[in-house]
Amino acid sequence: MKKVVWLLREKGENGRQEHSSAINWWYGTLEALGYEVVYKFFPDHGYSSSEFDMDGLYEDCKAFGADIILHVAYEKVHPELKRLQDFAKVYVVQSDDDWRFDFAKEWIPHIDGNIGHAGKLERYLEAGVPEEKFIPTKWCFNPNTMPLNGKFEKDIFLSHAGGLHADRVQLLNEFQSKGLNPQCATNCFYEEIKQLWARSRYSLCFTKNSVLTGTQAKGRVSEIPYFTVMLSQWFDGIEEYYEPDKEFILFETVDEAISKIKYYEENQDEYLKIFQAGRKRLLSTGTSYHRWNNMMHRIDPDFKKVNVAKILEENHGIKI
Repeated sequence: MKKVVWLLREKGENGRQEHSSAINWWYGTLEALGYEVVYKFFPDHGYSSSEFDMDGLYEDCKAFGADIILHVAYEKVHPELKRLQDFAKVYVVQSDDDWRFDFAKEWIPHIDGNIGHAGKLERYLEAGVPEEKFIPTKWCFNPNTMPLNGKFEKDIFLSHAGGLHADRVQLLNEFQSKGLNPQCATNCFYEEIKQLWARSRYSLCFTKNSVLTGTQAKGRVSEIPYFTVMLSQWFDGIEEYYEPDKEFILFETVDEAISKIKYYEENQDEYLKIFQAGRKRLLSTGTSYHRWNNMMHRIDPDFKKVNVAKILEENHGIKI
């Protein structure tokens, strides 16, 4: 059995005493695909900290017998990370390699490849990055961490979970001015966010990136449809996730969103249909098992695809 090390930020992300959000998306996935996995954490305040011990990390990973090291980097990649290639393949997993592309390029000389959620192969090739060093993937739903126990009353009509940069605040204010008051969750525990979605009839997915230079898929796109009906703005590649107005509600303006909400409120059968279709699409194509099952051969040539439907049913009681 090959061995994998996840290298993640320590507890305390954004002031919260919980592990990096990467745990939510991938914990428990590679274990089910046949790997022995350990999770190691470096200080939340980064490589510059005196607490970061590259020599210790090197010895720990070597003693474990790591074959693959997956590093979720938020600030930078340590120049000495390439030392780990003495005994393992090293990959960085990055969710913002569209607007942080220059940052992502810096990692390439130090690692075997970059696993990107939003970047485009053409852009990497234009920058002189070999095709084999870029592995595209998409956001996912992790059945190990994301479901909630119990049932929740749908006592919140419209919600938003995520940061409140200027573009989102403007849109939320416009919803409010037109009679809808989205309940928001930001900088809170992930369990609170999941409960917000579970209690919501509709939840918003805004797609402007954090620096407002364009749109991108956000992690919420693979979370909201499990819990409720998603109202999402467009982003490049959205059709690879869901069919617009069949599996989620697509809107461009606040007025369009409100008009579509009114339609579904007046047609409850259609509301139930779009919710069920979005949830089915997510669970049949968009779980963490699907994502890693489809790309692991790029990292491990010996990997053999598994039966994801069987894992979902046997491990989680989910039948597709």
